[in-house]
Amino acid sequence: MKTTLFLFFLIPVLLIGCNQSTNLPHEGAWQYVSAKYVSNDTVVFEFPGTLNGSSMKIWTKNHFIFVGLFNFNSKEINSYGGGTYTLTGNRYVENILYHTNPEFVGKKIDMLLEIKNDTLIQTWPVNKDGQIDKHNYRIEKFVRAESSDNKKNK
Repeated sequence: MKTTLFLFFLIPVLLIGCNQSTNLPHEGAWQYVSAKYVSNDTVVFEFPGTLNGSSMKIWTKNHFIFVGLFNFNSKEINSYGGGTYTLTGNRYVENILYHTNPEFVGKKIDMLLEIKNDTLIQTWPVNKDGQIDKHNYRIEKFVRAESSDNKKNK
């Protein structure tokens, strides 16, 4: 039932997010292409590698949503979440409204967001000064998902 309800809300958001013209460089749909999670100077997992599958993240003017299906240690894992965000310069803060893991709901995650051509990179956590703990961090990379309009213009 939860999956059906989630899909009922996800599909309109995906359609709206993919069809709107983008005013901000991060708006639109992005395909998850790589990630590295480091804890106490040790790589906990990498994507692709120890974690495989696929995911997509979509931003509108004030909201974000992500959805994916991964394989970790031969176990399928559904991943989804979303909420609101603020972006000031390269400082990006997600306000988690819903998430696969209920412990994330209500949390704020401070990140750095960088866009280079068609690649978006988000790194977190950052402290109040915008600095990353080089011993404990997560870095995720996305590439802009091609729309049928983008393919026609090539």
